[in-house]
Amino acid sequence: TERNLFRMSFSYWLVYCIAFGMEKIVLPFGEAAVMSLRMTTALSYFLTFSCILCLPLHKFAMRQIQD
Repeated sequence: TERNLFRMSFSYWLVYCIAFGMEKIVLPFGEAAVMSLRMTTALSYFLTFSCILCLPLHKFAMRQIQD
């Protein structure tokens, strides 16, 4: 589970970086593309944050189950 959470947080972070970069490049084009990239950026940011937050919580829960 920890490995999966780490992989997910890295993948979401990578999607965030790509979407953020594309948002800066595609800015002069259609408003629909920019809005879609902004939503993708926001969603991947929140998913990255939640995965990073879940890593220590999962370790804490596993430690309590073993005790």
